[in-house]
Amino acid sequence: MFSPISRELPGDVEEIVSSVEVVSLTDPPHRGRYLGVWDTGAMLSIITPKIFSELGLTQTGKTFARGVLGKGEWIPTTFITIILEDKIRIEDIRVAVSEIPESDMLIGFDVIKKGDFSIKNLGKNILFTFTYSASLP
Repeated sequence: MFSPISRELPGDVEEIVSSVEVVSLTDPPHRGRYLGVWDTGAMLSIITPKIFSELGLTQTGKTFARGVLGKGEWIPTTFITIILEDKIRIEDIRVAVSEIPESDMLIGFDVIKKGDFSIKNLGKNILFTFTYSASLP
């Protein structure tokens, strides 16, 4: 079953933000609702230390992350499930944990490539669409 997210935004919008429910993989699961910015330049999705702490997540590994300025560092990773705008559930994704200015989460290319992501120019506005099907490979 396909679950689309679709919305028209002003043409001068600088970022696309979605409501994201983050769910821990613990039993019972811990949940929290946060704001996520879609970031096609992020190879891996990122959550803040605030989310990591609030949901009682545990570090499962590390990844080397390099920002746009080229400085790299080793940062912790963990696994979570996310629910985008109460429509799209993506389970067991590996995310990095790092500070993010003015956001709770970056929705990276690791999530974006699991579905169909598009931005269509409508003249003065844009149409943002993300469609996901769990049956896609």
